[in-house]
Amino acid sequence: MSNFATVAELSAYLARDIDNAEASATLALALASDAVRADIGQDIELVEDDEVTLDGTGTVLLLLPQTPVTEVSIVEEDGEALTFDEEYLWTSWGGLTRLKRPWVSTPRRIVVTYSHGYSTVPGPIKAATLALAGRLIDAPAGVKQETIGAYSVTYAAGTPTLGETEARLLDQYRNR
Repeated sequence: MSNFATVAELSAYLARDIDNAEASATLALALASDAVRADIGQDIELVEDDEVTLDGTGTVLLLLPQTPVTEVSIVEEDGEALTFDEEYLWTSWGGLTRLKRPWVSTPRRIVVTYSHGYSTVPGPIKAATLALAGRLIDAPAGVKQETIGAYSVTYAAGTPTLGETEARLLDQYRNR
C-alpha cells in the first residue's frame, strides 16, 4: 500500500528541506500511513473488483468491510448470482440490503465483488498523516531533548501516536 503523502509534502508541512533525510522521511510517512489505516480500519486507496467472502447475518442488512463503496458488480449467495435492484441494493457507506428476504445466516456463504476507496487521498487523512510523520521525523528514536556538554538525553513518553486533533480529523473515515 502506498503512503498518504509524499516526501515533498512532508517537507512543505515541516517548512524545511528534508531532502538529505529522504529515507527517514519515507519511513516516517509509511509508519504514519499505516497508523492512520489501522486507526480507521480502512485501506483508503481505490481498489477495484475486490472479492470478499462474508458470513451471512440472517438479517436484511450486510456490511461490506471497506468504504466508500463505488460499485458492486457481483453478489452471490450460496453460489447463486443475485440481481441488483430485484434481490439486493447497495449504498456508498457499505450497506448491502437483501430485498424480499434476509441474508442466509450461514458463515462464508456470501461472495461480493466490489470497488471501494478514494482515487485521491482526502485532505483530513493527508493532514493526520503529515502531522504524525512530522512528529516521527522531529523525535527520532523517541528523543525529546538532548544536551551535548556533560551529555544528557530525555526520551519522549512512548512512540508518537495519533493525537486528539488527528483522531477528530479521521472520525468521518473510521470503520464503525
